[in-house]
Amino acid sequence: MRLIVCSARLLPFLVQSLAGHEGAVEFHRTSSDLGSVIQEGAALADRTRFRVEYMKYMRLFPYFIDMEYRFLRQARIDLIVSDISPIPFAAAKLIRAPSVGISNYTWYTAYKSLLEQSWLEPLYRAYEQMDYFIGLPGAKEPLWGKKEHLQTGLNLRQITNYLFELPGMNREIAFAVEREESLFHSEFPKGESC
Repeated sequence: MRLIVCSARLLPFLVQSLAGHEGAVEFHRTSSDLGSVIQEGAALADRTRFRVEYMKYMRLFPYFIDMEYRFLRQARIDLIVSDISPIPFAAAKLIRAPSVGISNYTWYTAYKSLLEQSWLEPLYRAYEQMDYFIGLPGAKEPLWGKKEHLQTGLNLRQITNYLFELPGMNREIAFAVEREESLFHSEFPKGESC
């Protein structure tokens, strides 16, 4: 199994954090999400500047999806896991690979108070391509995950490996999930979890 870690601004930190795993992990620089646009000297959103930056980002959004598609296809990726860029979900659909989102938010919900609904449609369309969504504590998201939506609780004590097979995949994928049975509000369908 190959693991490719994709990032933009955090790539140097991730490379340093995963030092010693060079043979098992590859790294790839990707486009960056817009993120937040904060007022200078304050911890508040700069709505005016954000709208300008969002429009620039959305003009490039199809290009970013195309670049991600080309990378995924060339690298022959079998599974995409994202926290929580919308771009990989749209590209995963194009290569017909299953996708998993893991987060306590999406940019779609983060931007809802800053933009009109019509401006958010490209993000919504990208996120709705997600096959599985694992909502971390605090997530107040639409029911992303066409195949399954899982809401997790918080547990910092016990880490257990769980195996599940994604439909259409010929091998099991191991996930280390921090969990206790009582903390999950939803489970993967019978036959897909162990």
